[in-house]
Amino acid sequence: MTVTCTTCNAENPVSAEFCEECGIELGEADAGLDTSPALEAEPLTESPVAPEPLETAAPIEPVSAASGQDDGGTSNLDEVLQGPATVAPVEPTPIDIPPASLTLISYGQSTDTVIPLKTSPLMLGKFDPAQGPIDIDLSNLPGNEYLSRRHGELFFDDGWTVRDLGSTNGVFVRRSQDSNFLPRLQSPMKLEDGDEVAFGNLRFVFRLSYDHSE
Repeated sequence: MTVTCTTCNAENPVSAEFCEECGIELGEADAGLDTSPALEAEPLTESPVAPEPLETAAPIEPVSAASGQDDGGTSNLDEVLQGPATVAPVEPTPIDIPPASLTLISYGQSTDTVIPLKTSPLMLGKFDPAQGPIDIDLSNLPGNEYLSRRHGELFFDDGWTVRDLGSTNGVFVRRSQDSNFLPRLQSPMKLEDGDEVAFGNLRFVFRLSYDHSE
């Protein structure tokens, strides 16, 4: 076994006190041996580790009146849990229809045949089993041979109005102050009290009131 000189790296016998090459004193460290006393291992003592506190969720903020309620005071949370509120259907405003009537004219004179107008719209013509009933059936009146099954219609729109439904022989209106009928209707026309209306060859006087019962 030899000792290595740390200065010149020369190999020397273990018993040598001085390096044979450079003459420096050889120490125990030059023998390459670890002569330091062994450290006694201290027993490991594990200190208990305290558990870390769990993170708590942030509290849920109550829904504010500004963001959680609509104009009606219902919160969004209630809407989610209960569903949207049911809106009641709005009833249509009934139309105030003034009483009116059609009085049949025969040979230029008014007759006792009076047709009351109480609802709107009202279809006039001749009943046909293939097309079903109509509102005002004129098939029992003389001159009905010039009527179509769906001849014309009377309806109330800020005043009583008559229109042709594409009849064969047309709808005509004569104003109370005129002596002649106007050309065949091409578009709806409002009626005035005392106007004369012709459906084909059947003529009626339009009145804004009637005294006859149904």
